[in-house]
Amino acid sequence: MRNRLLLFKEIPDSYKRPEVEFKDEADMARHSIYFWFYMFLNLSEAYKANSLKEYGNVSLDFERWWKAYGRNLFAEKMDKPPQVQLMNMKRRYLDPNYYLIPKEDFEDIRNSRMPANFRKKADKEVNLEPIWLAIEVPIFIRRSAVNKQIKAILDEYHPNKKIKVRKFSTANLKLQDNRMRWLTFEKTYKTYNEVKTFPKKDLWQIGEELKLSPAFDINKKDKEEEIKYKKRLMTLVVQRYLRDANALIKNAEKGIFPKKTLG
Repeated sequence: MRNRLLLFKEIPDSYKRPEVEFKDEADMARHSIYFWFYMFLNLSEAYKANSLKEYGNVSLDFERWWKAYGRNLFAEKMDKPPQVQLMNMKRRYLDPNYYLIPKEDFEDIRNSRMPANFRKKADKEVNLEPIWLAIEVPIFIRRSAVNKQIKAILDEYHPNKKIKVRKFSTANLKLQDNRMRWLTFEKTYKTYNEVKTFPKKDLWQIGEELKLSPAFDINKKDKEEEIKYKKRLMTLVVQRYLRDANALIKNAEKGIFPKKTLG
């Protein structure tokens, strides 16, 4: 069944794919943080025992859960993402004896003011944080100069890596700004599952098998004291992953994800 792909912040360029199969969309979601929300929520016995199941029935496989619940939880409430666009256009007749644009229009581009409607929106929604820049571009100068000037403005005002994209999400379920890596999710999930499946196995042994911290792996040349030291440190590593997993599970139950601390 074909489906118009909605806009998802965690699926790159999702708005560029107007129609996809549900299976393809679910596959894209499987390679995003949405998959880990589903996986950690699946570990929660408390959530699965809750009759309300606010975030859907996680006993379904991921593809079916995504189609029935996930896509509606995480889809942004907009048809397309914000784009650079022409806010206004001035037209003037060209007098060959004079400049195309009068002198007063040659003000420094940085003096352009934010439109009032955007300013009110910013004041109300994000506590005076600048979220829009209205840029006036003179098209009678070289494009290279325009690009250079726009870059200078962005260098001055754009937060770049500090930007909190998820903060401006319009989805029903908003993700936290904690940027956990895919490998961290994977190790945390596997650690919790392994300890739950084999409760009598030593924690340091689980850490070795999952290669959580290879520096603490025991080798044949290690002396007795060094072996004890490595076991103790690897046990601490596993315990840290377990604490993180429990926090991720508990917070996922409340729709807070990903967050590795409680309270």
